Formats: sequence, structure tokens, C-alpha cells
Amino acid sequence: MSPAAFFALLVGCGGVSADIHSRDPDERRLGVLKLEGSRDAESIRLLTEHLADEDALVREAAVTALASAGMKETLQHILPLLQDPGEMVRAAACRAVGRVGGETAIPELIPVAKHDRSLLVRRKAIDALADHRRQDAALETLIELVGDANPSVSLAAHTALLRVADLAEAERSVESWNRWLSARRLTPAPK
Repeated sequence: MSPAAFFALLVGCGGVSADIHSRDPDERRLGVLKLEGSRDAESIRLLTEHLADEDALVREAAVTALASAGMKETLQHILPLLQDPGEMVRAAACRAVGRVGGETAIPELIPVAKHDRSLLVRRKAIDALADHRRQDAALETLIELVGDANPSVSLAAHTALLRVADLAEAERSVESWNRWLSARRLTPAPK
């Protein structure tokens, strides 16, 4: 059961109410989740305000809700959360940047993909970089990470590159992917 469905069930059973202004973090989180997908100025303001909430789950919900609006102008508020102390908040910020972000977000994602202390966050940053498949810096970073000492990171980068290249399988080596990128650069882009 998804967290949103669980909280909806709680509300339906009278366990928790959805109040974005409540002192209770569960109620605030539900209030934030109710705004998911909203694009009006007041909702965006409230969601942006809750990116600084004291509760990590509320911050995570606010990031997710802002990303669901799909508005590039929210990116400036989401990017700082790539450095949040909460692992799940950083992971949500990576997903949001992948969904909403443009090429300006790539320099912010690269150090997260390479050095974050959490493997989950590194993998989410790798996925977000793969969403920017037209940018050489993103692809070069993914290729570099194929050679990462951590097998989980290496596999995540390799898998992301397989998606980008639309391949079912390929040799898992930095050299192989560098050859692919060189060939890609020589091939004219489809119109």
C-alpha cells in the first residue's frame, strides 16, 4: 500500500485529519498530499513553505507534490533539498529534479550521484541523470559511474544507460559505453 493510500485510509477511518497548518506532522503531511498536482499560486506557496518543515516526511511529501505540478519554476526550491539531512527527502528531490528539471539541474545532480552517503539517493540521482539523456554531462557521468567501486551504483548506471540507449543488453564497462557515446555523437539526431 502506498503511503498516500495509507494516509487516505487513516483519514477515512477518522484516525488523522488532513490539515496543512496542524502541529501534528501526520496531519501536515496529509494536507500537503492533498495539494499534489495543484498548480495555483497559493498551493505552490504552501508546498514551497513546507519544504522547510521540521518533519522529514512532510518535506518529502512537499517535494513530491511540487514535482507533480510539473512546473520548472519550482526547481529553484527543490534543488537545495538535494542536500537535506533526510535520506528520503534527498531521494524525493532527485526524483523531482528528474521529472521537472532542465539541463540547469545536471550540475547539481552530478555530485549527488557520485558522492551522496546514501546508495538509495545515488541511485535516484542516476535515474534523474538518465532523464536528461540529451545532455553530454549527464551521459558522461553515467558512464563514469559504470566504473564505480560500489556494485549497486555501477549496476544502476549501467541499467540507466541501457534505457537511454534503448538496448536490452550491453557490455558493462566504461570503455564500451564510451564507444557508444562516441558513435552517438557522430550520428545525426532524429528530427
